[in-house]
Amino acid sequence: MSTYITKIEVEAYSLISNVDESILRINPLLIKDGYEFLAISLAEIEAKFHSVFSFPYNPNPQTFFRDENNNKLSVRFQAMLQNHEFSDNNTFSKRRLFFLKEKNDLTLRIENNVILDNKEVMAFRIADYTHKLIHKLRLFKIGDIGSPISFLKEKEGGNLLMSIKSPRYKNYRQKDFHLEEKDIEQLTTHLKLSFVPNELTNLAYAHFMLTYENFDARIKFLNLMSALESIFNLNPNQISHTMARHLSIVLSSNAKEFQENYKRIKNLYNIRSKISHGQSTKKKIDLDGLVEQLGNDFRKVIKFCLDISMNKRELFDYLNTKGFHIDPK
Repeated sequence: MSTYITKIEVEAYSLISNVDESILRINPLLIKDGYEFLAISLAEIEAKFHSVFSFPYNPNPQTFFRDENNNKLSVRFQAMLQNHEFSDNNTFSKRRLFFLKEKNDLTLRIENNVILDNKEVMAFRIADYTHKLIHKLRLFKIGDIGSPISFLKEKEGGNLLMSIKSPRYKNYRQKDFHLEEKDIEQLTTHLKLSFVPNELTNLAYAHFMLTYENFDARIKFLNLMSALESIFNLNPNQISHTMARHLSIVLSSNAKEFQENYKRIKNLYNIRSKISHGQSTKKKIDLDGLVEQLGNDFRKVIKFCLDISMNKRELFDYLNTKGFHIDPK
């Protein structure tokens, strides 16, 4: 029996949610890794990526819109995308979706309709890279960036060859991840850091990532307080004082900042207690604002922990020797 080996060109992508055009500013930093972000119009999504959304493509729909480039976008595809689990923040006002793509030329060999090469390796490679990149970006600044799916598809025709859904992805369509031009210089250094959780940061890191899986600001707040407490607290005595003092030392550059941070964090403990026990606070609290501030506190702490490379006992003893003292009451 004769065999006939052919090759097909394939492309590897990850769909990226809750970002805007500013994500394209990262591309010069990803060149060395062989990846780039792309903004793709909804009309092109329907024509070339419909299989990702399990949507039957019709090149000549009866009812359609025209996009800014005069391309057809069917009413059926728009209705499907509006409520799809992969749909992004304000998809239709953005008029595009964002993808991370592997830039390398990829091919699969086929013999008698059987794929000879390991397509799973290609798909998992971009899924793993996407996962690590998103975690680094979450640790850089606020924004609910995520990725619901990574996939391998034919370059011509768009047939889906393999997909990997993120098992813990939840898109509550909240705050977009946005980069300013001034962020890129800091991001250049930030992306070189490993951010591999260790004994000191492992539990804290898990609590932090859980905030991206919840839409309730109360739960996010509790997760972030637990994340910081898992780093700074060593024993059950004077937990709020120890946490407030040690976190304030890390966040502050002078005595005035220390006093302000200490008072703020002690107040956060009072709020945490009321939330945990289902009690109402005396005045209305901007929990979303507190979550954003605590998230930024955590990002500073993680970088601090990477720089010092200590275990919890060493960190506790080290911070006890530092200034800006507020003695235990």
